[in-house]
Amino acid sequence: MTELLAKYFSGNISDADKQKVLDWRNESQQNAEEFFEYASVWNLPGFEKKSELNGSQVILDDILLNTEARETSIAPPQGFSLTPYLKYAAVFVLAVLGTYLVYNQMGASGQVEVVTGPAETKNITLADGSKVYLNESSILVYDNNEVGERREVFLTGKAFFEVERDENRPFIVKTKESEVKVLGTSFLVHSNQQQQQTEVVVETGKVALLALNKEAQVEQVELVPGDVGKVKLSDQRVVKSKNADANYLSWKTRHLKFEKDNLQYVFDILEKTYFIDIEVVGTNINDCKLSAIYDRKPIQSIMEIVSQTFDLEIQTVGDNKFRLSGSGCTSK
Repeated sequence: MTELLAKYFSGNISDADKQKVLDWRNESQQNAEEFFEYASVWNLPGFEKKSELNGSQVILDDILLNTEARETSIAPPQGFSLTPYLKYAAVFVLAVLGTYLVYNQMGASGQVEVVTGPAETKNITLADGSKVYLNESSILVYDNNEVGERREVFLTGKAFFEVERDENRPFIVKTKESEVKVLGTSFLVHSNQQQQQTEVVVETGKVALLALNKEAQVEQVELVPGDVGKVKLSDQRVVKSKNADANYLSWKTRHLKFEKDNLQYVFDILEKTYFIDIEVVGTNINDCKLSAIYDRKPIQSIMEIVSQTFDLEIQTVGDNKFRLSGSGCTSK
């Protein structure tokens, strides 16, 4: 099964073998936990995918090495029995458990999982016509045949939703920390497993954000366009604020806006938008302030404009890395 799982997540699998994987996953809780652990580890930044499989033990060894290298101090839920290698990746076990519980609630009929790797995005159209734009290193689980009173999906990672309005069937996005309930609107959901937090940013319409607290009353806050709602697993309450990040959707739209922003922030946004690395050689470069608007410009063009604006030398290293050097600017 290990080799089939590797083929499944690499996309190099036949329809018959894919069904074998899904049938195996649905057989037991242990299988479901292992399946989603593979999904989480497969999406780790820097994890080396293998297009040619050299045996199941090689794939398993790679997963063990990657999970061991990312050991954290986060404790798994009380009473949760860890498999031998899951104990090295507790942060991912939490994601696995949450996904499995929602999976059980949704049922196996018509279920679809969409998984994205590093620097990969996917666009999904659901059965009701709603659209999901899934960012890198994320997992979306949904029932493609769902015809019940509620439309439900489960998210680990980041996605932007454009939901078709249906007064009689609310649309629910479930994460480990929260539920997002709407009738028809557009919004961003970021279920961050490392920070144990869900963040919701509303683009249009109204969104009800619920903090799921089993020991107290469920807290619900209504969000409107421009609002940000955050729910942390540690305190299970909704914190509401105004969105101050003009570039929160740049990974989807490739529209960027900077107003006297220092280059450290600019480079961080460019890295997340274009899935690149930017190396800065020079102590004062990050102090430079940039005001500019870029609408779907190629990253090479943007980097050249930035380098010319601040008299920097630019080097291209491979396909996705840039190195900038120069005297930079003096911070005031």
